[in-house]
Amino acid sequence: MKASTTSLINRIIDVMRWPLRWIDSHYNHVLLASAETKSHEGLQLYALYSEDAAAFFATAIKVIELIKSIDARRFKRVKKYIPNIALVRFGSDHYKHSAKAFYVNEFDVNNVELFAASLIHEATHGLLMTKAIGYELAQERHERVCVREEVRFFKKAINLRKDLSDEHKKSRIQDYEDQIARGFEIEWWDKKVQHEKRFNKLKEVLGWDADLKFHDSKGNLLYSNHYKDGQLNGCSRFYYPKGELQDEIYYANGLMHGQRRLFFENGKPEQIVNYKMGVAHGEIKSFFKNGNL
Repeated sequence: MKASTTSLINRIIDVMRWPLRWIDSHYNHVLLASAETKSHEGLQLYALYSEDAAAFFATAIKVIELIKSIDARRFKRVKKYIPNIALVRFGSDHYKHSAKAFYVNEFDVNNVELFAASLIHEATHGLLMTKAIGYELAQERHERVCVREEVRFFKKAINLRKDLSDEHKKSRIQDYEDQIARGFEIEWWDKKVQHEKRFNKLKEVLGWDADLKFHDSKGNLLYSNHYKDGQLNGCSRFYYPKGELQDEIYYANGLMHGQRRLFFENGKPEQIVNYKMGVAHGEIKSFFKNGNL
């Protein structure tokens, strides 16, 4: 992206900062009144979009049961600090302390361990805030504590999987830790990063046709995608901090449709999956970092 274009986007983001903050604070609360709901184990689940409700509720229940079955202490933390879990598809996944809620933008029905680890992360934010450790004054400290709890749970959940080989477990955990490290590199809590994500999401919600690009706090391109009539269409690409392609996905009317290819940072393929209108179809090929299946 040219410097002049980047500067223009930054000015737009600055102008939109307060409207976006208001939307982020109030939009979800208002819409939850019309959301589909379901309760499980004392937790309240919400889905704003009926087409997502069944998959979200089923996945969230699996996540809740997973946490309850392998980590009673952290399950109590989740119940205490995030009794409300809502699929809103607005902005990024985030925790609202005042509402005791975790707002979910995206979820993977095939990765309950990741979803569960995210709940542990957000519940830990709630715990820290009750200890008078404010987020605004200690953002990185907050995130490092929450990530530590998140990673501990993820490792435990993966290592308890009897259907995975030891090599596959090590690979899953290493990939996850690499993602965490990358997150700290881009400083995902940085306000400019968050404002750009919200601005992109606002364009999506308003139904603009646009090519959207998201950068880290240092200006490095992290992903690019195309929206038509407010829905993902065409190719979306995600990149590692040094510019290598990490994930390439094709969409049609907001659903994954076509081949999805994931890559390790060394450029070798990690996984190849074919989708038909949002549903995985056919053989899923997974690779190790050395390129072997």
